[in-house]
Amino acid sequence: MRKWRIFCLLLLLAVVLAGCGGKLEPVPEIYFHTDGRTGVASTVNTIDGTLEQNGVVYNFSVEGSGDNYVISIRYPDGSVYEENCEDGMIFGGYLDYKYPGAEYAQGDALAEVLRDAVPQKKEVQWGKKLLTSCFCLVIGVVILLFPDLTWYFRYGWASQNAEPSDLYYATQRVLAILLIILAVLAFLIL
Repeated sequence: MRKWRIFCLLLLLAVVLAGCGGKLEPVPEIYFHTDGRTGVASTVNTIDGTLEQNGVVYNFSVEGSGDNYVISIRYPDGSVYEENCEDGMIFGGYLDYKYPGAEYAQGDALAEVLRDAVPQKKEVQWGKKLLTSCFCLVIGVVILLFPDLTWYFRYGWASQNAEPSDLYYATQRVLAILLIILAVLAFLIL
């Protein structure tokens, strides 16, 4: 019985640790963007940090991820546009009030193209599936470790000096293992 308890605790630890850590969505190395309003096409190279639009090449850098990032865009004439996003609030402007010439695109339009280059954290769906898997895991472990307790809650309280049969123990163990497997699969599929 002790081996089963250690096995269940290790299994529970593995399931809990499997859900730890947030991974970032991979950003494509090169992607194309077409502005829905103006129809202007852009090519973004995230490896070289360049954005090409209407034959003009802009250098950029992206720092941060999700709702907290900074996008810096350097124009060919040396002016810099910077967009800061803090908790979803976007603030942008030209550094040192040095505005680019009229032949270049506006900084906010370029930053909108580059928002796809910001790494996004994967959304973890903590909903009904997670609650169901945790519930099944807890119930499965309780049934596996304490079959007498589950028997008492179901039948034992209604009779005196009654004992569960070997068949009851066997079916409870099978049920518990199935619940634990279901919980692990539901947790890993999230």
